[in-house]
Formats: sequence, C-alpha cells, structure tokens
Amino acid sequence: MRRGLLIVVSVIALLAQPGGRSTAQDSGAPDSGVLALTMLEPVTEVERLLGPGGQWKPCRNMVIKSPDSDKAIEIRPTGVELAGIPGHSEAARFLQRQLERWPTSKLVKRYDVQAYDKMLQYYREPKQASGKPVLHYQQMDLPSAQDRLKTRTVSFDQLKILRYPQTWVDIWEQYVLAKPLAERLARVIEFDAAFRDQIENLDAQPDAFSDVEQSAYAVFYQNQYAFTRNSAPRDAEVYMRLAELHQGRENVDAELSVYLDAIRNEVPEPDVFEFRLRAGRIMVKRLRLYEDAIPHLQVAGATFAEATLLEIECYRELGLVDQELELANRFVEAIDGDSSSGAPVLTYPDGNPQATRDRALLFKARALLHRDQLKSAFDTFAQLSSDATTMDEADYLLASMLLYSSKYQEALQTIEKNTNFKALLAAARAPSALTGSIGYSPIGSRVLSLWGHARAEMTGSQGDLKEVHAALAYAKQLDPLCAEPFLADARAHEIAGRFPDAFDSYRAGLIANPKDPRLNYALGSLYQRAGVLDMAENHYNAALRGSPRFAAAMNGLGGLMMERAAAHNAEIQSLQNQPLDDESRAALTGALLGLSRSIREASAHYSASLDVNPSQPAVTVRLAGLYVQLAGLTNDGALVLSYLHRARELSQRGMQDAEEFGMTPRPAGSAQSARLAASAPPMEAFTIYAYASYEIGKRESKAALLEEARRALERVRTVGQDPRYFGDGEAMKAFKDSESFRWAMETLSAIAANERQVRKRDTFERTGTAHNLGNRWQLFPQGADQGFVDATRVEGGALVAAVRNQQEDMRVSRLGLREKFASVASVRVVIPALGDSSATRGVHLTRLADAEGGFTGAFDWSLMVGFDAENNLVWEVRAESEKTERSLMRDGKPVIIDPRQYGGDKLKAGDRVELTIDRFVPEPNGSTIRYEIELNGYRISINLLNALGNEEREPLDNANYVAEDGEGVMAIGFYVYGATGATGELKVDECEWVLDSNLARREDQD
Repeated sequence: MRRGLLIVVSVIALLAQPGGRSTAQDSGAPDSGVLALTMLEPVTEVERLLGPGGQWKPCRNMVIKSPDSDKAIEIRPTGVELAGIPGHSEAARFLQRQLERWPTSKLVKRYDVQAYDKMLQYYREPKQASGKPVLHYQQMDLPSAQDRLKTRTVSFDQLKILRYPQTWVDIWEQYVLAKPLAERLARVIEFDAAFRDQIENLDAQPDAFSDVEQSAYAVFYQNQYAFTRNSAPRDAEVYMRLAELHQGRENVDAELSVYLDAIRNEVPEPDVFEFRLRAGRIMVKRLRLYEDAIPHLQVAGATFAEATLLEIECYRELGLVDQELELANRFVEAIDGDSSSGAPVLTYPDGNPQATRDRALLFKARALLHRDQLKSAFDTFAQLSSDATTMDEADYLLASMLLYSSKYQEALQTIEKNTNFKALLAAARAPSALTGSIGYSPIGSRVLSLWGHARAEMTGSQGDLKEVHAALAYAKQLDPLCAEPFLADARAHEIAGRFPDAFDSYRAGLIANPKDPRLNYALGSLYQRAGVLDMAENHYNAALRGSPRFAAAMNGLGGLMMERAAAHNAEIQSLQNQPLDDESRAALTGALLGLSRSIREASAHYSASLDVNPSQPAVTVRLAGLYVQLAGLTNDGALVLSYLHRARELSQRGMQDAEEFGMTPRPAGSAQSARLAASAPPMEAFTIYAYASYEIGKRESKAALLEEARRALERVRTVGQDPRYFGDGEAMKAFKDSESFRWAMETLSAIAANERQVRKRDTFERTGTAHNLGNRWQLFPQGADQGFVDATRVEGGALVAAVRNQQEDMRVSRLGLREKFASVASVRVVIPALGDSSATRGVHLTRLADAEGGFTGAFDWSLMVGFDAENNLVWEVRAESEKTERSLMRDGKPVIIDPRQYGGDKLKAGDRVELTIDRFVPEPNGSTIRYEIELNGYRISINLLNALGNEEREPLDNANYVAEDGEGVMAIGFYVYGATGATGELKVDECEWVLDSNLARREDQD
C-alpha cells in the first residue's frame, strides 16, 4: 500500500497548535459562507450532467453546461464582452488564475475559486447585466489543439457552471469546512468513508490522491479531531476513533502519533495503559524502536501481560540478555502468583494466562540459550504446558537449541514432525514453489532457515545442497526482510567451500535489509577471514550502528585491531633487525605508534563487549593480555601499575572460568561435549595473572603477590597435564608447546628461588619412632593418646601418623614441625593411599600460644584438614583452653566437604591423594587471611564466617602472625583421633612447606 509520509513530530505539533491558512477553520469562528459558492448550479443539475458525486472530482478547468447541447464541457475563460465591447477591462483581474503550488513538486495545491465566483456575481448585477455580458472561452476537452485554441462565447444569462477548477485539497476543504465547527468531525469521517479508494490510491491512479496530498489530508483529518479534542483533551474516545481509522488504513506513523498525543494529554487510567501498550506495540512490531518502546511498556505492564512480553522482546533485540532473562523470570513468577498471592490480576491476550506463561517460558529459554546455559534452557523448555498454544514457536526454539548443541538430526526431526512445518516444507519443495502466490510468514521463514542450516551441517561439504538452497529461496519470499534465510544460505555455501557464493548471499541479504546487524557482522567476519580488513571494519561498524550492544561485532573489531597490531609488531621486528637510518627510524616510530593505537582500540572494543556480556571467558583473557601489552608500551609508572592491576583482575576471572570448565562433567565423545570443549577458557589466564601479580609484587614490594604468582604458575603446570581443561589432546599439546607455558615454567623456577620465600621439603628417607621422628618432627607431649604414641613412626621413605587401639575416646593426637622466625604460607603432602580407617586423620596448621616454650605449652587454635572414617574430606578448628581441648565450630562437628567440589566421586581407600592447605595473606598487617584447600588439583575455599562465630574466628583472621621479636609462632603437622578402640593411619610420602619470610628477618632464620 502507498501512503503519505507523515512525520510523527510534525503531526504532534499540528495537533497541539493547528496552523495553516487564515480561514474559518483556523479562527474557530462560525461558518463564514466563503466556501458556499453562489453561482454553481443545483446539485441535482450537476449530478445529472456529471454523474453521481460529480461535483467532488478534481479538475484543472471550469466545467459548464454546453450552450449548444445538453452535456458538460471544460473551459478556460479568456475575456468578457460587455455592451458589445470585447476585452472589458474589469474582467482582467478576475480571469487571472489564482493558485497555490506544492513547494517541491510545483503542482497545483489549491485554486482560488472565489475569483470566478466574484466574477459571475459582478456581471450578473443589474448594472452590468443590462449590457448583456458575454463570456469568451476556449474549450479544453477537445482532442485537436487547433479546436482548443478557438474562441467561443456564451452569454451570462445562459451560463450554467457545474464545477470550478479544484484540487483534492479544494474538495476536502469544501466538503468539510462549509459545515459549522460542531459538525466538522462527523463530516470529515463521512468524507473519509466516501473517498477511501481515492485517498488510499492503491493503484497509483493519477486522478486520485498523490503522496503529498495523502500526508496533507492526514494532518487535516487529525485537526478536525484536534478541534473536538480541545474542548475535552482527556477524552479517550476521540483518540481511539482516530487511531482505529489510521490503523484500518495502515498509516502507522499517524496511528502512533495519536497514541503519543493521548499520553501527553494525560488521558486518565485505565485508558492511558492501553494507549501505552498500543504505542509500544507499534514501536516494537513495526518501527523497531526498542529503546523508545520500553518506558511505555513498563507502565502498561502493570495491567497488560502483552506489554511485558513486548518488553522482553525489546531486551532481546537490544542484546540485553541479562535484563531479558531477569524479566522473563519475574514475569513467570507473577503469572503463577496471580490467583494465590494476591498479585494484581493481569489482562492476558485472548484471556489465556497459560498461553502467556508458555510464551514467557519460551523467552526465558531463548535467553538462557544465548547465554550458553544450554542445560537450563532445556530445563525451562520442559516446563511448557502439554497443550501449549505456542507450539510452533516451541518447536522452533527446541530445534534451535538442538542445532546449537550440534544435534543436527534431532533438530531436523523436531521440525519435520510438526504438522505446520511439514506442510511448509512440502510447499517449499513443490515444483511451482516460487511461481505461485506466497503469503507472509515470519516464523515460516525462520523455520525453513533453521532447517536449511541443520541440513547443510549434516550434509557437509561433499553433499548435494540444492534442496537446501531451494528451501531457503522459498524462506526469503515468506519474509523478504528476514535475515535468517540469507545467513543460512551463506552458511551452506561456506560449508561447501563456495566462498564467493557466500559473499553474494550476504550481499543479497543486505540489499533487502541493509541495516541488519547479523548480516553485516557475518559479512564482516568473512571479509576478515579473507584478509580484507577495511571492508570487515566497515561491516562491523554497520552492525553496531544497527545494534549498538552487539557484542560479537565488538569482538570482531577487537580481533581485527589485534591483526593490525600483529602486522605492526612484525614490521617493528623487521626494522629492529636492520641498521637504522633516518627513514627507517621514522618507519619504526610510525609502527610503534600504530601498534599502540591498534592495541588501545582492540582493548576498547573488548572492554565494551564485556560491558554488554561479562560471561565471555576468551574475551576476558584476551583483554587481560592486551593490558599487559599496554603496560609494556608506556614509561609512566602509575599507568603501568594501572594496566597491570586491570590485567590481574581480568585474568583472575579467567582462571575462575577455567577451573569451573575443568570441573564441569561432560559425556565423552558427544557432540555437546565437543561444542563445550571448543569453548574451553584460555589457559593463558594463569600466566597473565602470574605475570601481573609478579610485576606488581616487585614494584609495590608485596611478597604476598609474589606468592600468588607462584601458585598461579604451579596451577599452570597442573592443568597443562589435565585433558579436562582442553578441547582435545592437540589443544593440550599446543598449550604445553606454547611460549606462554615455557615462560610460566621458567618464571616458576625464578620465583621459587626468590630470597623472600623459603621452600622446604621432607621425603622421610630415614627410620624412627614417635619419640625420634628426625628433622625436628615431634609429638605434642601433653596431648597424644598412647595408641598414637605406640603406632606413629618413620619407615620405608614415609611418615606414618597412626593410632592402634585408641585409648582415650576422641582424644586428638598431634605431631608437628616448628620453624623459628618464619610463617607458614602453605603445606603440601602426598599420600600414596588413604587406606581403611576407623579414625579421622589429616594435616594441621597450629598457632602456638607459647612460642618460647615450643610444643610444651598450649596452642591458640589448630586448623585441621583431613579424612574421616568414611574417607570424607573434612575440616575443623579446635583450641586449647586451660589444658582442655575444645571445638570452635558452631555445631561442634567437622565440616564435611561435598565431593562435587573435588570431582564428584567419593574418595576410596586405595586413592592416591595430594593435599595442600594454603594460607593467603594479602599484605603485611592486613586484616583478612584466606584459607584454601587443594585436593588433587581441585581448589576449595574454607568459609570461616559460616562455620565459626566472630570471636572464635578472630585468631584465624589475623595477619599479624609473627611475634614482635620476630619469633615464629606457626607449626605444621599431622593428627589422628577416633573413638575408643579406633585404628587407622595417615601415610605421607612427601611433605613440602613454604615459609613467607618477608615479614621476618631473613638473616636470623635457622
């Protein structure tokens, strides 16, 4: 349909303050009669000669009844003869054509028909009539130009005027403005109904409304409502009638302007909610003004469920996945609570809350899918009702999730078992698919696109994709502006290796929808892979213009800038290997500036992408690496530290992502596993974190950061040999062969030798009993059970902390090792096999109450990590008060750590165990110490806050763990306890401990 280009803002202004020619309409005065022309023949005579409604037709010339016959003719007056004298001077000013033209086209906008009317009145007055005036004219409807130029005459007493020259503007103004103000609204509605075909002008007829006349008429039409509205500006009925008329004519701009005008004039509740819903619906469904729609939908959402659904859709289109998911969650809860919790009752589309709930669940599942939370998406999908009225959309989303999971066959089956989709596929496969009439079906277009994508992935590069391209051609006809068919078509060409055809598909899509973000992004990506970086940059930027929060396009620009940085770096390396003259120095300076600029731009793009979607492990690590590079490109010390701190923060997030990925159970060999493995977070997070921590530690003299760097690098060594952290064996090998891994191992050696850290190790290559364990290992004499004393020993290259027939019920027995002038930062033990035991046994860190007295005095507290009789990993804190040991735990029992935190499987008697207890001190005299356990590569934080009261927690949460005189007050060791008669042992092959000596005097250590 062709309609006027009505600008919303202009219409709003016109509604607020009508303007235009100075007429009775403008002044609001009673009808002046100016348009009630006096000399026209009666309507009955006009219609007899011109046909029904003949007076309401545009015409460039005056129409009169022919003096020679009973028919109508078109004439142009040329002069008046009065008393037999031709060219009467008084007639000249009347016969000049008075008209107004449109500014752009210069066509006639309206004629001044009053001049003709005055001329007739003048020559029919008695004074002039006595001279028997005669009108000279040319007949303009004759086929021959020579005949049209011939002058003809008719006496005024015989002149019968049927119609004056008039445009459509003249016609609608005469039709409406000749009536009093109170009647004009009804009159304009009557005119609109009578002349609907001419106004809409679907066939673009030259004698019907032009585009500019359609727009002008829309303003005129609304002004009639405005006059009525001005007397009652908050009457919703006036706005509703006007909006529904524009809606029937599909004049979306005019309809929207009515809703906005009603809202601005504060139409009262509840009508204003419906106006906001209608305005938001147009902005979302027709104009794609998502940000503008959200405020209206948020207000309407208190009453209309549809408004909230539309708001969720806005967040989806804007790429605000977090807001989309949050609102979908709240909306489902609100629907479920309508009848039971007293929540406001919503108005549902078609009065069906279940259908609305199903749609909200679909939106939630879709948001989860876009956040890569596939399992949660499937779980949400399973909540749909069995008789979901949104079944087509449900099947489409299910097929999308299956395609995302690389389950192509299941995706195809989901589509092909749906009755509607099956009919759609049959129509697409028909020989005459593209020759018949094809309706508009957005979901049909998306379904065929998804089917074509899945089929292409299944068929592969060697298959026949003719049927796929045929289906996608049909999909393009179902929704010509939809990007999905073009994306799927190009993807099929890429799979087949036909990249020129893929380029053509993307370009064809952009011809149909040049602003589509996904098409621009996909074409930019293809250009980038082809090495045409300038074109890639143009399309990435076009994608962001269409969707400013399109994270993938930001990442594309970031990667593109990194490619340019790599080119600059290669140029720098080449120039640095050559003798420098003035020319090469200038080239080197330019390359360095280009490198810095490219890295800064890349970091800006990646940072913006993470602002949109923080859950991007690879981008997080990439940005951290860029900050490290920027730190190396500046000599400003403060700026260097700023970059390093940002790199450290981001890489720490990357390490957490990597640990979480490594602990995620994945069925080996499945397609889903392959997709998840391909998204493995980069292991470079550990090396970046270590580098940043090490550099900051050196620059700020913080030994704790050096220790954290060492731990990160040790983790690199561990995960580098664990296939769970990689997509496959090749990826693991590539990492171990990388420069990053080599640097990590070299730096680890350097940190271990740093003078501010002392690492000690005992492998128990000796023999001894509990009374002489060697290397200063000894019992705590005042607390050991006799069964422990009898069984504990060193033999066969292992220390065995054991109990045989526990004598005193639940008595804790300890042995330990104490280092003077040093503080324990970490202790690691290797246990060859847990063994069977009816006792609890493990490793302790103990703060001695009497440092001078060694192990003979009491202790303030003892952190104990070990294994109970069921081989559960447990931890607890105990203290000694007045020679009586007590638990500091809130419930008096050890905390049992869930096996899911260390792999999911419960430990068995034959398991080999590597156990580490880490004590992290942020910096000297800090206020918080953090404790972590590492069991066979899995790290577990100890939550002191939940397990201990504030008073009990304070001694463990104090960084001042070195006495004022520098005397060490910490000890490490092993413990065993159980019920009377318990038997068990803890066999340790190797014990390694790290002493952080930065807070003590290095030269005074033993």
